[in-house]
Amino acid sequence: MDNFLDIYKPTIISASSALNDQEKQLLKLIASKVEVATETSKNTSYTFNVKDVYKYLNMPITEDHKPLRKFTNGIMKKIIEFRKGESFLLVSWLSSVTFYLDTNEVSFAFDPYMLKFYQNLHDYFYTIYLKK
Repeated sequence: MDNFLDIYKPTIISASSALNDQEKQLLKLIASKVEVATETSKNTSYTFNVKDVYKYLNMPITEDHKPLRKFTNGIMKKIIEFRKGESFLLVSWLSSVTFYLDTNEVSFAFDPYMLKFYQNLHDYFYTIYLKK
């Protein structure tokens, strides 16, 4: 596994393939919006301006959104396996991506099982930036 996942070695067993830098950037962007872990934080979908996402991921902007569609299609196929005791959970990094052409937004959703993971990722990046 790559260094990006090192903070989760105790729980992640395997991933179907390594994340590339652009995919890591997208997860970091999503994690930046995830609320700090609380009992009431249940949101598993986050919306961004599509042009901001293109810029953040250093992608060419197209009206048909083909580059972003192809990119998100790829990351949605990547499966992670978690283990808890003798049980296993298979889940993908994202469960859905919705393009809202009328508002020029894109929404990324993930499985509720991944909420704690994204919250921990948010805390991890927040801690890194506070130290600078």
